[in-house]
Order: sequence, then C-alpha cells, then structure tokens
Amino acid sequence: MVCVEAARTVCTLPDAIAEPHIRSAISLLQTLLTHTRPALRLAATRILNDYADTHPAAAAACNQELEDLVADNNASIAALAVTTLLKTGTEATFDRLLATLATHLCDVSDDFKIVVINSVRALCAKFRHKHTPLLRFLADALKDRASYAVKKAVVDCIVHIVQTVPESKQYAVTLLADFTEDCEHQELGMTVLGAICRQIGDVDRPDRFVILAYNRLVLEKVGMRLAAVRVLVCIACEYAHLRASIRDLLGTLRDDEDEDVRDRILLYLTVLNSDDDACKAAGVGMLGGDARLADGVGGFAEHARDYLRCADFHTPFAHDFAAEESAPVLVNEDVVKEAESATGLVDAFEEMYGKIGRRSLPAELTECMTEFMVTCTKSVYANVIVFAFTVRNNFEGVTLADVSVDVVCKSAVLTKQETRKCDECIEYEGTGECFVVCRYDAENLPIGSFKCSLCYSIGGRADVYPLEDVQIETVDFLFPLGYAESGRVVDEEELVFTVDDSFDLKSAVCNSVAEAVKNVTSAFYPLVLETSGDALTAKTKKYSFMFKGLFAGLHSFVLSFDVACVNKNESIVANVTAKSTDKTCCEYLMSIIG
Repeated sequence: MVCVEAARTVCTLPDAIAEPHIRSAISLLQTLLTHTRPALRLAATRILNDYADTHPAAAAACNQELEDLVADNNASIAALAVTTLLKTGTEATFDRLLATLATHLCDVSDDFKIVVINSVRALCAKFRHKHTPLLRFLADALKDRASYAVKKAVVDCIVHIVQTVPESKQYAVTLLADFTEDCEHQELGMTVLGAICRQIGDVDRPDRFVILAYNRLVLEKVGMRLAAVRVLVCIACEYAHLRASIRDLLGTLRDDEDEDVRDRILLYLTVLNSDDDACKAAGVGMLGGDARLADGVGGFAEHARDYLRCADFHTPFAHDFAAEESAPVLVNEDVVKEAESATGLVDAFEEMYGKIGRRSLPAELTECMTEFMVTCTKSVYANVIVFAFTVRNNFEGVTLADVSVDVVCKSAVLTKQETRKCDECIEYEGTGECFVVCRYDAENLPIGSFKCSLCYSIGGRADVYPLEDVQIETVDFLFPLGYAESGRVVDEEELVFTVDDSFDLKSAVCNSVAEAVKNVTSAFYPLVLETSGDALTAKTKKYSFMFKGLFAGLHSFVLSFDVACVNKNESIVANVTAKSTDKTCCEYLMSIIG
C-alpha cells in the first residue's frame, strides 16, 4: 500500500515536479493492474482513472492491462477499467466500451456509480459528436433504481452535456422531461425543470413542455409547482402563439392552496398581460441571458419594501422589470466595489491619451493611521500610464500645500512626462488628488517597482515624506477585447503560440476550488470571462474557465484554467494553457500565475 500511495502522490503533483518520476509511477501501476489481490487492482485502476482526466496519453501505456480488467470478476474494477479506457482510447473503441460499461453499472455500489458518471461527464469534450450514445447511456442510468446522489450526478452530467455540446439540446431536454414524469425527489425535479426552462428557447415542440409543466402544477408538491409556473412563463415569453393559452391555464390556478404559488402566478400574469417587448425582456431574464426579472419574486418584494418606506401612496406602485445587471458572481464583491469606486478618477485623461486599457485597484503606499495616508491607482493607456495618488492629511492642526508625488523613473523603459499637483491645499482630515503621467514602450514593458515620495510644504517650508514603491505588474497590461475595436472576438486559429503549465493554488487563504477560482477571476477582473456553465459551490471539486483579451493592446490571447482538487490532502491544482499571437505574451501570462 505504500507503493500505491507513492504512485498516487506522484500522479497528483504538478507536471514540472512529477516529470522525472511519472514513468516509474506508471510502470508500478501497470504491474499492480495484474496483481492477484483485488484491492490493489482496484486502487491502481482508480489512480489511473483520475490521472487520465488530465494526462490521457501517459495513462494509455496501461491500456492492454486495462483491457484485461474489463472482464474482471469485480464489477467495480471492471467499470473503472472501462471508464479509463474511454478516456485514453480512440473513437473506434468508444461504442464497444460504452456498451460494456452499461452492463457493469447496475452491479456496482452507488459510490462507484457516481465515479463512473463523473468520468462519462468528462468524455463529452473528447467525443463531442458521440453525445447521442452518451445521453442514451445516462438515460438508462436514470431509469435504474438508485439513490438520490446517483440520480443527481446523472442529471448534472446531462445538463453539462447540454451546455458544452449545443447540438445535443433537443435529445437531452427530452430525456430530462421524461424523467420528471416519475421523479421521486422534489429537489431533483426542481433542478430538472430549471434546466428545461433555460433551454426552452431551442426546443422544436414547446407545446409538449406546456403539458409537462401543467401536469406538475396539478400533481406535485409546492416546490415543483413553483418551478412549473416558471417553465410555463418562459414558454409564453418565448413563443407568442402559445401565450394566450398559457395565460388561460395560469388563470385557472390563481386559487392554488399555497400562498407562494398564488403570488408567483399573479406576478407572472402581470408580465404576460403586458406588451410583447416586455414579455420578451422578462423571458430573456428568466432564461439566464439578462438581468431583467432574474430576481423573480425576490425583486418584486424588494421594490414593494422600497415603496412602503417612501410612504407616498398617491403614486401607484410599479415594479420595474428592467433591473440593472449584477456584477459577475465569480468575482469577489470587494474587488468589484473597489474597481467601481476607482472609476472616474482619471477619466479626463482619456481625452488626451485615448481609450483606457486597464485601471488597477487602489494600492496603499503608507501604513494605516500615519501622518499622511496615500493610495495609488494606475490607469494604463496605449504607451501611457497615469498614476493617480489620493492623499489624506491626518496631521492635526497642519495644512499641506503644493502637494505632489515624485515617481523615480531610473529605467529607460519608463519616462516621466508630466506631474500634476493637488489643485488645493489639504486641511486636517481632508483629501486631495495628484497625478504623474509616464510613457512606456509596449514592446519593452516597464514591469517592476519604482520609488516614490510625497512632496509638500507647510508654512512655506518644503518637505518630503517617503512612500512605499509603486508596483507595475504584468496584469496591468491585460486589456479587455473591446479595447481595440467594438465587438472584437479572438480567432483561436491565429493563436499559434501555446504554453502549458500546472500550479498548486493551495494556501492559507485558499482551501477550496471555489475560493481558488474566485481569487483567480478577481485578479484578472474585468477581462472577458467564459466558464463551463457549472454551478460553483463550496463542494465543487473541478471547474473550468477561460479569459480572453489583448496583451498591452497588441496581442490577442486566451488563458484557460482547469482547477481541481486532486487527492486526499485536497491539494488544489490548476492546469493552465496560454495561447497567443506572440510567444512572449504567453510567457508573461504564465508569470502572473506563477
């Protein structure tokens, strides 16, 4: 067992560390696959199954031994062997292995069923056009008697396939609809109805789902009835020819025995009785494409509370369904708030230097509660960086005059162009803003630290107060796609340079995949973020996402992350791929993470 644990540890290490030892570990696992003890065969198969998620080519060295285990007397070993072969194999063996896996699935425990289902989930990216047999396999798994955890894993897998393989929507949504007919778990049924609601705009026969949702309203418990109301309203908002019929159906259910259901029906009837544009806007919100009506009854209640606080009952109450879009949920709220607070500090410079590429968060250059408190916000333009310094005077009885900040540009890659003092004197507990404008060469970035000091005068006598160095980092030169031209998209065929690496993200302040993802997305905010579409929770073990942008406004790039919790010690490892039109750009991107 010591050898097994050693091999497992090597397989979970980052590539740069594991490379000298991975051949020995694979060779050991290959030997264990033919061991007489089932426990060792099972352990080796499970390690290879996990390793094949990220390194299928290396795990393929054991394919012959895994083929022999397909007929193993232990169903758990056979099932894991088949799923590993699916990950390491080719399209030619796919159908045979999937059929074999279906015969083993009913004989394994629920825990192993979940492992197998999660492995199948990873296959949809490798064999995208094989989504029909994959969905058929999952549909059979839903029909079998199994625990709630297994059926939830199957439903999550189907939803994941819908999100990653758009051409699978018709068949997948039909399978989910069939499952709701005899679903014995209310929470799972609500999840399924929510998934159907998000895809309802792409189905061929929406009338079928009207019947499905109406049956749930008549036969099911409160939670399912609430979800069914939402499905009906989504259909009505998306398909105008069914709107009148659905409005009549909901009208017959206004006297539902549950108060929440009645309130929701009354709210949505108000939406359906409005004009076509309002219905369409509400439908977009509920389908997840807009913030409008995304808060549902919660938003209605918040508007009602605001109306009561005002106590102006001469004005009729009106619920605004066009709520403003909320901040990205994957970014820490503090980061978004600080970024918004920094907006507008140096907007006047855009008239001089063009469109801004990136604005940093305020960085403190002094200790807390010292005589003077200074923060610095960097605004990066094409070939220009504007340092905006906010100065607070904590020196009681003293007024600061001629306040400015001097940035020492010793390096030739950063040259000072202009220094602007504070417009007025700074009284006690008052604040002022001053600016330093520097030029840089986009082909030779001024990454590093630069000394700076606060210059001021008191009673006509000049003085200097040392500050912390100003840091210019690589991330400061990552511009959003919209910087160069409106609506610009990244053509991945142009990204001819690629760099791959793995990083251990585990730390004292980051002990889960969710925290790691939020820390990374916050560091790159506000670049364009694309995710796998999966929900990010405290229990998430794997998550994929990517950023797209322009490096220094010149080179397009795509930065992809696969973050996972990889072993019993719950090490959090990120497999990162940087693609760009410039090789140096890829190296810069990797240096941000490392």
